Amino acid sequence: LEAAAAGETGGTEAETMEELSVLAEYEAILQENQDFAGWITIEGTKVDYPVMLTKSDTDYYLMRNFNRQDDINGTLFMDARTNLEHRSTNIIIYGHNMRTGVMFGTLKNYKEKAFCEEHMTIRFDTLYEECEYRVVAAMLGSVAYEDEDVFRYYDAIDISTEENFNAFKENVMSNAIYTTDETITYGDSCLILSTCDNYKEDGRFVVIAKKIE
Repeated sequence: LEAAAAGETGGTEAETMEELSVLAEYEAILQENQDFAGWITIEGTKVDYPVMLTKSDTDYYLMRNFNRQDDINGTLFMDARTNLEHRSTNIIIYGHNMRTGVMFGTLKNYKEKAFCEEHMTIRFDTLYEECEYRVVAAMLGSVAYEDEDVFRYYDAIDISTEENFNAFKENVMSNAIYTTDETITYGDSCLILSTCDNYKEDGRFVVIAKKIE
């Protein structure tokens, strides 16, 4: 499991930190680790974990636990380009596909459309807001070589322009192993969950869900 190269999006945290308040239920966890950025829960799976965000190194928690100790399971983490204060259009969360089922080890349940139809809702709260998402599609992907002309879902952070959104939607629909009755329209915010998949070298299994207002 490797994330894409990281950079930061525009705006300063100082501009918005005064406007946003950390949700009361997450204040204590944030005090334990300032990298804590949200919590994800998916019924019918083992996914019920904190999600981390490090602006300088997307992969910091790849092999570290919440307490920053070495741990083969790692911790769920966001792409470093995510800007929670300004609310990046899409949020990408990475996690290991562990055989024990921890982290994103049970995300593969979503390979079956029947399972998805029974578990359409994903709960993901950021530090600042409680959010629910509905699954739009599941797909297989991979980490591409620089010269490959493929859909780099892990770079689909900013879809705020209509051109970027249309390209994102078209690629999701054309690469999906299935889609649901949920549709995405320009202006929607999406959650992208990514884990390793051994269907090919550097393979990935990806679930895309849209934020429900």
